Amino acid sequence: MARAATRSAPQRPARDSLSTYGDGPRYVEFTFPWWLHPISLVALVPLATALVSILLPESAYEIWRVRKHLDFEESVTLLVGLVSLFLGLILTSYRHGHSSRLRFHISDTQLRRLHVAYRWSFRLTVVGYVLWMGFAVASGVGSAQLLAVLEQQQGAISGLKENARPVGGLTTLTQFGSVTAVLGALLRRIDAGSRWYRAIIVFALFRALFYAERLALIEVVLPLIIFHVLTTESRPDWKSRVVRLLPLYAVPALWAVFGAFEYFRSWAILRYQTSESFFEFVSLRLLGYYVTSYNNSALFDVALQNLPGPQSPYQSFPLVWNAPGLSEVLNPPTYLGMSSGEWIEGVLVRHADPQFTNKGSFLLTHGEMGLVGMVLVWLITGLVIGSLYASIMRGNLGALLGYATVAIGLLELPRIIYWTEGRAFPVLIAVVTLVRILRPAKTSACLRSSRRPSQA
Repeated sequence: MARAATRSAPQRPARDSLSTYGDGPRYVEFTFPWWLHPISLVALVPLATALVSILLPESAYEIWRVRKHLDFEESVTLLVGLVSLFLGLILTSYRHGHSSRLRFHISDTQLRRLHVAYRWSFRLTVVGYVLWMGFAVASGVGSAQLLAVLEQQQGAISGLKENARPVGGLTTLTQFGSVTAVLGALLRRIDAGSRWYRAIIVFALFRALFYAERLALIEVVLPLIIFHVLTTESRPDWKSRVVRLLPLYAVPALWAVFGAFEYFRSWAILRYQTSESFFEFVSLRLLGYYVTSYNNSALFDVALQNLPGPQSPYQSFPLVWNAPGLSEVLNPPTYLGMSSGEWIEGVLVRHADPQFTNKGSFLLTHGEMGLVGMVLVWLITGLVIGSLYASIMRGNLGALLGYATVAIGLLELPRIIYWTEGRAFPVLIAVVTLVRILRPAKTSACLRSSRRPSQA
């Protein structure tokens, strides 16, 4: 990657990846490894974990104290949903070809818009966290409750969560954190922007540790990892070799992070009730999160189909039903006279393990919308994400930044439909905004090359 300094700031260090060639325009360069293609991500995580869940014998499910509900019919339905997603991705993601090396033109207007987008997303994220902390303190949360979590006292986390509940529409602002992180990293890389975006990581870590919300940390860290992977040079050094083989390191890294949080969350209580070592406990619990998610979705699929009358897609699209303002207009459906939460808890208590509560994705949409509805949902999802990827190849820097955050949903598909959760709404709004304000002019398309351009 060229490392010449920018025209506007010749004193900037050579590490910046914003480059100028002579007196020409500025470009920022990215590498795009094979495994970051949306089809690869779906194959490496949702498809691989689905096949493991399908192929595990029923006796293996006894490890998690559940009966296998993922029978032949449910397995075929699950694979149909996955194929629908793959089809949508194939139809759109290759529309503008594929290149592993991309250089984007950044105009002065786009650079100003990047700064504005970063400032607003950072402010909204901080406001969200300040409001959340303020509501928590007003509800009685203090140092004693935080210390109880660190001391691994039984019920400490649930008690803290009870007194520090999020407020819809206000604390949801914290979800701009994932976009803030990747915007801050880009600006820091190209024009020595502020390091304040790293404070978002601290907020997310605090939330993951004390609120038992690992996803909050993933939402910030994963986009940053993807961004740093994209900005790794493609020359044959140790960094590029690490990037190419990163999927091999992903499982041990996931185990380490998962184990660290489980030590405070579950091991503190369950270690006195099991003869397993910590390594065995974490390994089986991590695998169980994925296997039981597919199994739970098969259970919910059958249970939903056995309910009288047509079902509303409440579990598949909670964002719509629970949105402030809409929740009063669209009354959440009841299940045999029970609320959604009560019904789900009852099904899990009777037929599964309440410790593993993930609802899955593909089979959940089948239970609520039938086969045609499920196929359409996942086909459209694939078309949209594939189009976002195609926009990257067309030269849209906003699409690349948005993809770094949207990719979370692909990796979370075994457990939940991330994009239809209320927490994803700010992310989706930010992605659409970035795609629109950073789209390239017709005369400044993305330059693709397998070789480094000559430096002026």
